[in-house]
Amino acid sequence: MGKLESSNEVTRSLTGKYQLVSLCKWGELQGVNSKVTAKPTDNQQKNNSKVTPTKEEKKLKKERREKDFNFFWSLYPNKVSKSKCFEKFVKLNQNDVDLIMSTISNYVSFKPFKDYTHPNPLTYLNQKRWEDEIKGSKIETPNPDNEKIITFYSNIDRTKKKLPESKFLALQKAMKDGGYIYTIVD
Repeated sequence: MGKLESSNEVTRSLTGKYQLVSLCKWGELQGVNSKVTAKPTDNQQKNNSKVTPTKEEKKLKKERREKDFNFFWSLYPNKVSKSKCFEKFVKLNQNDVDLIMSTISNYVSFKPFKDYTHPNPLTYLNQKRWEDEIKGSKIETPNPDNEKIITFYSNIDRTKKKLPESKFLALQKAMKDGGYIYTIVD
């Protein structure tokens, strides 16, 4: 304290019970009187463009997320708790949504044993089941009514897929709305 007093950076005064310490060169120490330069520092944002998304960007993101959800919902076998699933789905980050879009058809067609039923879609979302490894078991295409099987190449995850015609038509409708690309294989 003595060193600060001798350099006139602080002053001390005693009151009845307390000691009052005042900083004398506060403005100089905080850079209040320093020159402002037009050049930004490394920690400053380079341009002053708007960082928050516009209403239009938010609307486009919401529309895209709805289309992605409709695609997911059209393929998922258990149709329960749609509104709760949608609430969860819109909160996912874009990387997770992209992963779901690229893995959902393989996940749905995965049957580790004959009478296997997939978990409810909300469970799939809450447990991040798109991150599950599917290996070592036969993948069966669900086809209870012996429908015609459509084989197609998905440009989303670059794999060959097989679906019953009704599932393919649902996928095709979702693709028209969402812009997904596929090629039918003979």
